[in-house]
Amino acid sequence: MLETHFFSTTVNKSIYRKIASALMVAVSIVTMADAYGKGAFADELEVSGQCTLCHTSPDGGLATLKPAARAAFDEGGVKPGLENFLNSLVTDAKPQILPIDNEWNAQIGELPLSIPLIINDEEKSGFVMELTGVTPSLAPKSFSFSKLYLEAAKKRPTIDFKWIPTSKQKITKYTVSFRANEIIDNGSKQFSNLVKTTIFLWPARPVSSNNVIERFTVSSAKWGANKMTLTGNIAYKKSATAAARATALKTLRLNLKGNNGIVVGTSVLLTPNPKTGVWTKTFTLTGAQVPCLVKAEYEKLMVARTVKSAPATCKK
Repeated sequence: MLETHFFSTTVNKSIYRKIASALMVAVSIVTMADAYGKGAFADELEVSGQCTLCHTSPDGGLATLKPAARAAFDEGGVKPGLENFLNSLVTDAKPQILPIDNEWNAQIGELPLSIPLIINDEEKSGFVMELTGVTPSLAPKSFSFSKLYLEAAKKRPTIDFKWIPTSKQKITKYTVSFRANEIIDNGSKQFSNLVKTTIFLWPARPVSSNNVIERFTVSSAKWGANKMTLTGNIAYKKSATAAARATALKTLRLNLKGNNGIVVGTSVLLTPNPKTGVWTKTFTLTGAQVPCLVKAEYEKLMVARTVKSAPATCKK
C-alpha cells in the first residue's frame, strides 16, 4: 500500500536556485570593466558579488572567465544565456526526513498511533511520502498519512503517519521505515534518507465505563547512579469528571516489568502536572536489577521503552 501526498509552493524555482547558488560561494564585491565581466550583469541576475560563479577568480575579467559561461553569454547574452548557465550550477537537494523517536507504542482499541514526519526540502518541490518497509506487515487500510501541515515549532512541512491496529493484528514488535520521494523538474525522482523506527503493539484493555485515562506514555527511561528515572504523560478522557480524575490519581498505580516478565520495583502512584499531564518517577535499582527494556502499565494501558545508559548487566 502506498500513500502519496504532494507539497508545492509558488516560489519561483529559477530565482530560488540563483539565490541558493549565491550562498555556495564566498562573497567578494568587485567592479569589472570588460564586456564579459560587468557588475551590472550580476545585479540583473541577482547574484551581485558572486564572481566565481562565472569566473575562476574573484577578480573577474575575461582572463578568468569560465569557458562554459563565455559560451552561454555568446549564445544568449545575460538572459537567457547566463541565467540558464547559473541555473545549471545547482541541482535539486534531496529532501530529508528529520530523525524521529526510536520507539512508539500502540494499543488495540485505543487512540490511533500518530508519528509526525518532518521534512526538510529546500527547493519546496513536490514529494511523495512512502511507507517503504514493515515487518511484520500491517493490516490493509489500517494505516494512512495525514494531509501536509506546518508543525508549530518552526513551521516546517510535516505529514503524520497514522495507524489504527485491528483486533486481527499480531501482538508483537513492528519495524517500519519511511522515506520521501521528490519529483523534480525533469520528471525524475530522488529519494530522501530512510527513517526507521520500532512500534510495540499491545492487546486491547478490558472495556470499562470506569476507565478515566485516555492516553498514557513513557517518553524517556534512563538509568544512572543506581537509579532508573521514567518520564511520561497522561491525558484524561473528556468524559471524566473532576471527581473521577481525583479518585483515579489516588487509586491507580504504575506497574513495571522487565522484558523477561519479572516485576521491577514497587507499584507507585503518579502525580502528573495538573496542566500538562507530565509525570516523573525514580526507582532505586542496581546495575544487576535494572531492566534493559521496561514495560509500564497504568489502568491497563501499556508502554515499552528501552532504558538508556543501562549497564551491560541489565536484565534482558
